[in-house]
Amino acid sequence: MEMNRQRIIMIGATLGTVAVTAFLMQSGRSAPRPEASAAAMTAASAAPLPAPVPVKAKPAPVLNEVVIVAAVTAPIVEEEPAPVVIVGNDLPRPPSDMLTPVLPSTSIDLHDRVAVTSEPSADPIVEEPRRNQFGLTCGPILSAAGADAAGNAMVHLTLTAPCHGDEQVTVRHGDLAFSARLDPLGTLTAEVPALSRQARFTVTFADETETTTQADLPGAGQIERVALVHRGETGLQIHALEFGADYGDGGHVWAEASRDADEAALMGGGFLTVLGDPTLDQPYMAQVYSYPSGTRDIGGVIRLSVEAEVTAFNCDTEVQGRVIEPGPSGEAVTVEMTVAIPDCSAIGEYLVLKNLLRDLRIASN
Repeated sequence: MEMNRQRIIMIGATLGTVAVTAFLMQSGRSAPRPEASAAAMTAASAAPLPAPVPVKAKPAPVLNEVVIVAAVTAPIVEEEPAPVVIVGNDLPRPPSDMLTPVLPSTSIDLHDRVAVTSEPSADPIVEEPRRNQFGLTCGPILSAAGADAAGNAMVHLTLTAPCHGDEQVTVRHGDLAFSARLDPLGTLTAEVPALSRQARFTVTFADETETTTQADLPGAGQIERVALVHRGETGLQIHALEFGADYGDGGHVWAEASRDADEAALMGGGFLTVLGDPTLDQPYMAQVYSYPSGTRDIGGVIRLSVEAEVTAFNCDTEVQGRVIEPGPSGEAVTVEMTVAIPDCSAIGEYLVLKNLLRDLRIASN
């Protein structure tokens, strides 16, 4: 503002000077010298006065025009406008919603907030499956196929575990259990009697990992089954005397005369399935006696017993086991047992455990 005022004063002074000069130039006279003025006054007083000459009125000087000319002729330098500086409270305020801080919810812990805000990886890491020395994936894969065509309610188990070759495993079906060894390629097959229609099987490896499968056996309710499970060399056995047979007869079914399902179907009797590998370290062993209903036209009674042979491995000790048999409602019932074996002077003899298993009463067709 101070600079602008100086420019206005200078321009005004210039305009004033131009106005006066123009006025004097328009009157056509110059300022008289002092000596000339005195002589002129004396001569004028002596000479007669001439007749007055009418003088035309002179127009008043138009200062506005002079101002305009001066304004045009004087160069005006335009200056850049001074920057506007806003200080303190003159600053514009942002919208009110921008002034409110957004705080993270206190109900989410740090781990969850990091998980939410972390950007997912563009290329997720995919772990390659473990393989054995032959390049086969470790698996394991367990499958179960039910075979009901012959009315035997048997399950064909297949285990593939290439990274567990030659390993000892335990197979369980409810309270039924037996031990087996995989071949060098890690495979195992077994025929296992189903104790229920929805037969579930679990295989446990040495490192405690497990794999499971299930099979549906609609015909499982049409077959009578009892099972004995023990561990190690106990000498425990199931004996079945079918329809009045005596020991050593054709109707005597046990581990030394087990029959198979096909033979039993031809003879109209039952069969015994022995599960487990006795050469393994403290293996689970199982024996399952199966009698398909409706295989005989004449009914009768099958006498069942658990016997313990006295051997050099079990004499003068206590052995343990469990029996599994159908209960009153048809569900399998398990009974644990402990048997005191006579001293080693009785090696070769048999200890008969009566009334541990109920006899099977078979109705005729």
